[in-house]
Amino acid sequence: MPKRLFAAISALIIITALSGCGKMHSSVAEEAEKIKEVYKNAAEIAIEADIKTTDEKVREYRLSYEIGSDGKDKMVVLSPEEIAGVSAVISDGGAEIKYEDTILVTEMPGIPGFTPVDALCALIDDISDQIMEDKSFDAIDGQRCIAVSYEGEYLGSSTLKKAYFDEKTKKLIYGEWFIDDRKIMECAVESCVIK
Repeated sequence: MPKRLFAAISALIIITALSGCGKMHSSVAEEAEKIKEVYKNAAEIAIEADIKTTDEKVREYRLSYEIGSDGKDKMVVLSPEEIAGVSAVISDGGAEIKYEDTILVTEMPGIPGFTPVDALCALIDDISDQIMEDKSFDAIDGQRCIAVSYEGEYLGSSTLKKAYFDEKTKKLIYGEWFIDDRKIMECAVESCVIK
């Protein structure tokens, strides 16, 4: 009996080992590093996303972003219709906001990277340059993805950004922003083009 048990266990081990030989899966840390390299080496990233503020007052926007390596990112409001066409050039914590022939140069209000205007631009900068605090495999709407997070602090408030990427393409598909453990904003990416 012990010989049969040993043979059965040996066969099970061999079958298990052989069934996994087709394709070795990368670890989440390796996948996260691949994501970082994709975004760090990108010359330009174009994103269209639905952004929803979830803090005190719920607001929904459809925005497009062009994020370049020149340090000047562009954002255009696509909806709601009342403010469609408003655009901004974002650089170094400030923004030049334009609508038709009117231009307003201003600093970004609140915590940098936590407003609909600069949220995705700042997140892409974090992906390229910051240490990923937490990495895991996850799923968004049934789609397998890689989730990473970035923690920070601003004027005594703890901040957290979570980004979710398509496992195969490494494209951003979803994001969440938190201040002091309260979710203040989320975005669903409709399109992400990386050049």
